[in-house]
Amino acid sequence: MKQFQLYKAQTKVLVACSGGIDSMVLLDYLLAQQQRLQLTAIAAVHVNHMLRGAESDADAAFVEQYCRERGIKLFATAIAIPQLVDEEQGNVEAIARRERYRFFEEVMQTHNFTTLALAHHADDQIENVIMALTKGLQQGTAGMPMRRALGNHEIVRPFLSSTRAQIEAYAAKHHIPHREDSTNSSDDYVRNRMRHHVVPLLRAENPNIAEAVRIFTEQRQQDEAYLQTVAQKLYYDIVIVHGNNLIEVDVKRFQLQPVALQRRIIQLLLKYLYKDRTIIQSYTLLNRVLDIARSHVGNDVLMLPGGYLLRRHYDKLVIEMDHKAQPEAFCATVQFNKWLTLPNNMRVFVCAASTRLSVEEAQTYYANRSDLGHTLQIRTKQDGDRMRPLGMDGTKKVARIFIDAKIPDTARQTWPLLVNERGDVLAVLGLRMSAHFSKTQRAADDVAVMIAPTI
Repeated sequence: MKQFQLYKAQTKVLVACSGGIDSMVLLDYLLAQQQRLQLTAIAAVHVNHMLRGAESDADAAFVEQYCRERGIKLFATAIAIPQLVDEEQGNVEAIARRERYRFFEEVMQTHNFTTLALAHHADDQIENVIMALTKGLQQGTAGMPMRRALGNHEIVRPFLSSTRAQIEAYAAKHHIPHREDSTNSSDDYVRNRMRHHVVPLLRAENPNIAEAVRIFTEQRQQDEAYLQTVAQKLYYDIVIVHGNNLIEVDVKRFQLQPVALQRRIIQLLLKYLYKDRTIIQSYTLLNRVLDIARSHVGNDVLMLPGGYLLRRHYDKLVIEMDHKAQPEAFCATVQFNKWLTLPNNMRVFVCAASTRLSVEEAQTYYANRSDLGHTLQIRTKQDGDRMRPLGMDGTKKVARIFIDAKIPDTARQTWPLLVNERGDVLAVLGLRMSAHFSKTQRAADDVAVMIAPTI
């Protein structure tokens, strides 16, 4: 805390408290050190994600009782994450994290808290770095920072250099009550497999592995901060943003930069174009753009997600909306066990539900073939198209689905819809699936639909 100056005098601290041992120890420790740290106020915040039924409710009740008995101010809410996952067809962890932090920020803003304290510790950091390495995610190898901004506020992680064993020893010594998540013992989750099998092996090789990873991540973060600062300055010199969705990149100046800075400049460019982290962090897309920018070939063209067109014209790299894209009457029949390339850099594959096919960045949905129809086709939108989205009771206009997803007008004209022989819209591919589908295979499901990027 002293080294990183995590707390200034008169700070109002909000502690994210799940009820687990880590957050309960953090809450107890900060309360014990409140006078020494000169903290103005300490309160707890709890989010019930409603993912584990009665167990989630029991966690919330435990935290509420603990805080009430000790006179600790608690801000708590319940968010129906399973329902949001069904509606958005997204990643459970990503949606839960988004909603959790949204509530944290709302509480901090409303009640004037300056700092949010999280209980991530050294063992969490080890797991994060290993997981990033196994997935090939360069950014993830820098680990979690000790402090970072959250809107106009700040997140701090006081236990990031403390091990799980130290936290458990503190809990035993001070008799800290806590709850244990039953899923922590399951090897169904990647993080648990790392925790149960990989980290113990590393610790056996080096008992000080936590300290080694701490030093490594701190240095990586320092290096990354410097490289990002340099890349940001170069970005403003090399990338020119005009009006009307037109962007120009000075290829000659870009090619003079080291590869490490070229990568970061392209990532900044993708971050400007997209809010979707999957697109921004796509290794394939990043390298495809880099190849065109580094090439000494005079001309090249690449269709980007969201209706953008990238054109290389000698010493200029131009990105613009594809205004030439007309609302074509695109139509194709989907054949069983055969990939079909679609507009907007997507492809679709329909097969038996029992088929096991691993495709990078693919999303798989299950359905009963008799519910879908005899013939599946791909076409672009038509006036009056409606669909009953997965997780909703009523129907919704396809046009409204595009609006909610902030899809540009030009991209909507060529966006692929999955329909049957009756013209029923079964999916707005890549955005929303109909209620016929499920992310997990049900007993009656005999068909699987895979959607994957082509780049």
